[in-house]
Amino acid sequence: MIKIFLTLLLTLISTTFLNAVEYHFQEGFASSTPLGWIRQCGSTKSVNHTDLTFSNTYAAKFDATTSGIYNNNLISPQVTGADTLSFYVSKNSDLTYMNLYVGKIIGNDTTIIRTYNTIDFPKYTVNSGFLKISVPVKEKSANFKIIFYAIPSTNPNYTNVGWFVIDDIELTKYTTSTSNSSNSIDKIYTNFGDGITWGIPAKTSYETGGYPSSTINGFNLVKAFLYTGSMVCPAGETHKNRIVVDRSSQGGTFEFPVLKNVGEVEIHALTGTAGNSFRLDEWVNNQWQTIGTYITRKTPDSIYTIPLVRNTETKLCIANNTSSILNIYKVLTRTLQETIDLSLTSSSPSEGEVVFSNLKKTITLTFNKNIVKADGAIFLNGVSIPLDNCRILANVVTIPVTLTGTPSINKNYSLTVSAGAFAEEGNISNLSKNISVGFQTLKTVAYPSNYKALIDVMYKNVNSLNCRMDIYYPTDVTVSVPVVINMHGGGWNHGSKEEQSDFNMYFKQGYAVANVEYRMTGEATAPAAVEDVRGAMIYLLHHAQELNIDKNKIIFQGGSAGGHLALTAGYLQNNKMYDNDCEPYTGEIKILAVIDKYGPSYLNDFMFYTSLVNWLGSHASDQVFIQSISPASLVNANTPPTYIIHGDADPTVPYSQSVTLQAALQKAGVKNMFTTVPGGGHGGFTDTYNDQMEHEIITFLSEVINNSQAGIDSKVKRNEMDIELTGNRVIIHSTENTITRVFNLMGKEVFNTQNNNFQINQKGLFLVKVTSSRNESVIKFLIN
Repeated sequence: MIKIFLTLLLTLISTTFLNAVEYHFQEGFASSTPLGWIRQCGSTKSVNHTDLTFSNTYAAKFDATTSGIYNNNLISPQVTGADTLSFYVSKNSDLTYMNLYVGKIIGNDTTIIRTYNTIDFPKYTVNSGFLKISVPVKEKSANFKIIFYAIPSTNPNYTNVGWFVIDDIELTKYTTSTSNSSNSIDKIYTNFGDGITWGIPAKTSYETGGYPSSTINGFNLVKAFLYTGSMVCPAGETHKNRIVVDRSSQGGTFEFPVLKNVGEVEIHALTGTAGNSFRLDEWVNNQWQTIGTYITRKTPDSIYTIPLVRNTETKLCIANNTSSILNIYKVLTRTLQETIDLSLTSSSPSEGEVVFSNLKKTITLTFNKNIVKADGAIFLNGVSIPLDNCRILANVVTIPVTLTGTPSINKNYSLTVSAGAFAEEGNISNLSKNISVGFQTLKTVAYPSNYKALIDVMYKNVNSLNCRMDIYYPTDVTVSVPVVINMHGGGWNHGSKEEQSDFNMYFKQGYAVANVEYRMTGEATAPAAVEDVRGAMIYLLHHAQELNIDKNKIIFQGGSAGGHLALTAGYLQNNKMYDNDCEPYTGEIKILAVIDKYGPSYLNDFMFYTSLVNWLGSHASDQVFIQSISPASLVNANTPPTYIIHGDADPTVPYSQSVTLQAALQKAGVKNMFTTVPGGGHGGFTDTYNDQMEHEIITFLSEVINNSQAGIDSKVKRNEMDIELTGNRVIIHSTENTITRVFNLMGKEVFNTQNNNFQINQKGLFLVKVTSSRNESVIKFLIN
């Protein structure tokens, strides 16, 4: 069972081994320098790790003025032989841009063991505040000292204004034991994405030759590190995070804990260059021996299930076999008995996976052997699914399901399959065991009760399931409303509209929202995504009346790659060069505004980004084409007003992309607002800046709408009635009795009156509808 499978893993990797561990030192630091230590760096008690028994009240502090190898370091007492060094790190600010060096001093020589970037260190005020780092020293008999020192980043884009600390350092004595039964585990199941046992993934990569090494959960990461990044593999699983292993020339490997026995190893991996490979090695007679070499592709990951019969303890490792990086997304081992028994090897959804309720129509169970139906029961959240409803093809069971989601919170699902529901084909005595899989459906968009939702509307027909969008619009308005067309990000190669769920700021204003999916690199290269976004807009224009949408109030919005698509589709306006494969629209296209969240605007300065080059495909060297989809190159005097927000420490899309865009807008005299988030990364801003952004966007759009109104009246004579506005007072001159209804811009009735002299006590644009027995007049008034 998957649930037992994962629980077993967590139990195994967190087991406290019975062997007594001996230490050279366990130092928690006090105000004075400990005996035998050299502490030329700073010290502080404002950031202190207090969870260990040998903790004290101070920590070693490194900042821009107390750093450097020679005069501002921390050096341990001399020891003889050592196994593992561990210590805790924390920083005081997100603006701490330094590199920590950990080395060995043998005689007069210093050798760097590992290098760490403080970008990956946690901030003291967030969650636990400290990260434990373990470094395999594996020095058998030499006399040496441990040295720590730091150097501020030399990257001109990052200015260090923070500091970090090292605390609770311990160094274990050398042990010759590489394998014993008390240390061995039953099996491995991990995809590195649980967010708990594997710690915080790095958000920026290392240069080859500078990869760190560490020990996590019993795995030795040699010239390898945990890195952020998702991947949907051919089996349908979504991998979160990965182990990145340095090139073979650097000796990058990923060593497993000792296994009690093995029947099979499953590895999901890819390399930086298609056709490269990795090795599976085994520790035999005190050296690594190769079991096999396995060719990989660049994307998606290659999946290898490797039979390996070992009925005694063994130690394995994955070694990079090439000159490009190796990405490991998942490692799974099965015991020898599991390969004999009829066993579940995987499921989709997998345990703990979050899926989209509108897209997941089946649950699949994959076994290690071909199967037939036997006798058992299947339940989904307690509701029975007849066994006869299942389809079997070789070793895969497909179960049709109808899943739903709930607004604002993920919905829990539990699939249970009783023991004996399936049997091995040709060996009916080999029955399946109990199966339990827990998963969730992603929360859906929460929208007001007066709105209607149309989910997965196909806006064009290009034989793609990705040309769909969700439309949310108010049903009780008498005046058409603005519509926000939203695009998700993801480097033009991943992401989904279902991950975009918070449109409350627009619903509060009475706006309609269209949340758009589009074709990405794996399906179609540029300009397909631009064509799709334009196609979604054209669909909305054709259906504006039934959706209560104002054709003259189209707003594009997106973040990252979605920001680029929003800018491009919006700035094209009436240029229909990319309005392909959709029903022609002959009317004038008026874009009210564009909301750009840290999107690329000038692609020629972004060609270092591999995902962009891949998306451009055959057009990657076509300058005319690249300029045609570079928003900064499309700017002219008629460009729609644009709101921009960007973090000035964005590691993905350079901040300069938005600076370039604003400069073009300013030069063309286009209304714009540019908000810089100091120290902000690629989105993920603080609540304070998110609140500020929402307020600024709504204010910006309100200004644009007010400025765009034509035919605003102050005094009119219509149908034998004189109607005038003085300040906020409306005066109606009529010989007949009248009824006046006042509506706001969203078509909501504010009030009605039979008085011919009244005040509008709110600011904004209003429609005043005056009715008598013989006449009716509608007038626009702007109240400042």
